[in-house]
Amino acid sequence: MPQVSHGNTDLHWCTGCDVPLIRGGACPSCGSEPLRIKHTPPGDIRPGFPHDIDEVEHLADRQWGPGAGRALGIHGSPVLLNPCPAPDRLDEVIAGGHVICSVSFSQKELSTMLLLRRDGGARLNGSGFTPEKGYVVCDPTAVPFIMDGMNLLSPGITDCSDGILPGDEVLVIDDDGRVIASGLSRKHSRDMVGTRGMGVKIRWSALPEENSTGNPQEQPEREWKETWDHVVDVNRPHLHSLVKRAVSFIRDAVKRYGPKAAVSYSGGKDSLATLLLTRDAGFELPVMFVAGTILSTRGGSSA
Repeated sequence: MPQVSHGNTDLHWCTGCDVPLIRGGACPSCGSEPLRIKHTPPGDIRPGFPHDIDEVEHLADRQWGPGAGRALGIHGSPVLLNPCPAPDRLDEVIAGGHVICSVSFSQKELSTMLLLRRDGGARLNGSGFTPEKGYVVCDPTAVPFIMDGMNLLSPGITDCSDGILPGDEVLVIDDDGRVIASGLSRKHSRDMVGTRGMGVKIRWSALPEENSTGNPQEQPEREWKETWDHVVDVNRPHLHSLVKRAVSFIRDAVKRYGPKAAVSYSGGKDSLATLLLTRDAGFELPVMFVAGTILSTRGGSSA
């Protein structure tokens, strides 16, 4: 299997300050121990911009009914997006230190959908949200089976919303309207109840009382720029430490290679950061431009 993780992609989240941290150890702001984010490698993680957050909320509302997007609790909080290896777009959405959902583009349907994750289900339940569409109701007798990792068969479905098509991402709810699983629909709504065969291919399952890790703590709601200014402020000691290490490395490299030292520059964010670090180290090195056409279609740099 080819290597998909290169270098250190360790990322943490302080739940007390509700900010991502670029290093482990105690949070520089509040001193609490952060969570280690479990994300899919290679971990080329970026901030979620306002249009990304709007897209996630729009998809949630479209799939599960009005209010689903806000129930995910990502508005006014730091959000990260992690592009994952896939035939087309697949971005993990990270909030509160957990992957709460993924944004996926279906080549077959030529449409974008939201794939809910366990911690996203906890957020929906924690907000009191009850889906109005895109759901099936699980018979209480079938709950233990899907908790054991089995798929949901039609005899275990007592009701469902209208308009479900095979291939749709659906929520599995209990009699109280709480999300207990999600997965891929295998049938139309009209064939979901009172028939045989698989109704939903389960992606994940968890009892509500055992699934509270995704519930966001109360935090002041901020505008996007203010949110990320706060993230930078909390991470500033870590950033200064990384800059100091990089400057030391650059000075050693220039000392070793002398007039042969140069900066490879593509115009991307990584090579720009490298160029600026050489200036911080006190050097005006020759810049060698490398055409971006040789880079990945997802972007990157040759620095």
